[in-house]
Amino acid sequence: MKGFLFQIIAGMLGVYLASEFIAGVQFAGTRKIFLLIGLIFGVINYFIKPILNFFLFPVRLLTFGLIGLVINIAIVWFVSFVLFPNNFQISGIVPLATATLIIWASSFFFYLLAKRSWRKQRYDD
Repeated sequence: MKGFLFQIIAGMLGVYLASEFIAGVQFAGTRKIFLLIGLIFGVINYFIKPILNFFLFPVRLLTFGLIGLVINIAIVWFVSFVLFPNNFQISGIVPLATATLIIWASSFFFYLLAKRSWRKQRYDD
């Protein structure tokens, strides 16, 4: 449960950082929309992405992991262009790739944080 919550926070932080620091990425919405985008990123990264990684493992081996970047770009594209086209706008492939890297980095950071707190909790008991 803690990992899922961290994925939601990571999605929100990634969207915030991308919209603040990347030209071509804009967020225009309420706090509810912002929370909903974070929730969707959390659900996709926590539940759907491991399934995709499992089924695309042979392709992952053939492309030396590059398909992982394509999957992440597709997820960010899906959220911004399909689910929230009026609230989370990304104009161009370079801002899309950069926003994907920022969202991935925040997700990876919170994944490490959740893993560390789980390990610490396990050893403290």
